[in-house]
Amino acid sequence: MGRWIRRFAGSRPGVGLVASLITLLVVGGVTVARASIPDSSGVIHACYKTTSGALAVINTAKTSTCPSGNGSVSWPTSTGWSGLREFTSSGTWTPPEDVTRVLIEAWGGGGGGGGYYVNSPSNCAWGGGGGAGAYLRAVVPVKAGQSYTVIVGAAGIGGASAGAAGGSGGNSMISTNTTVLLIAGGGKGGSSGTTQCPVPGGVGGTGSFASGGLGLVRAGHPGQSSDACHQSCVPAGGQPVIEGFTPGAVGLGGNGNDAVAGDAINGQAGYLLLSW
Repeated sequence: MGRWIRRFAGSRPGVGLVASLITLLVVGGVTVARASIPDSSGVIHACYKTTSGALAVINTAKTSTCPSGNGSVSWPTSTGWSGLREFTSSGTWTPPEDVTRVLIEAWGGGGGGGGYYVNSPSNCAWGGGGGAGAYLRAVVPVKAGQSYTVIVGAAGIGGASAGAAGGSGGNSMISTNTTVLLIAGGGKGGSSGTTQCPVPGGVGGTGSFASGGLGLVRAGHPGQSSDACHQSCVPAGGQPVIEGFTPGAVGLGGNGNDAVAGDAINGQAGYLLLSW
């Protein structure tokens, strides 16, 4: 039985062929092997003779090393998409074995709207809308087993009614201790109302990804300035670049405050989606 398996494995098997050796049956009342193949990560492991290239599948639950004179090789049972994870709050992510690239979609946090200035005449008192966070969609290289830190950009805080500017949205990013793979910048906060017109809205966020990656970067839309309203509306926050896919209005800039008492509107937090 063992000689048959070695010959069978040495004839350049494909993934489907080797995967069929998941469980070896009982022959003559003796259990030859009951293997955990592929392993829990969906990966098949094998040893090959360096002289002949003959291949033998191994059960890593019993041994993870190949004998002398052999090299090791492994491959996933599937070459398509195998995982998906979303981040609505910060955390960590570790690529599974044999994952070398990941598709990341990221939105930075939206800036807060600017506060109303009570001592200003006309529409100059209106605070500007906060800028929207940047949007990125990129495929970047990763290292299996390496822990990556994932930061979800915080929402920018709306300016106080006393005339404070809105706070900037936080950056959404994924990185190691030494390398930033991707960053989707947060939108800037809207300016507070003043005695000078117009009051500008916050600038939209920008972003970038590491060398070796492939993707696109879209700056967030800016918030409306106070002169866009002329006392007839609330200066609106910038809209996210991509809408309708993510839960909620992620990366949305907050509205500036009008003459109604109270603080301006906060922006919306960022979001990341990882596919591999």
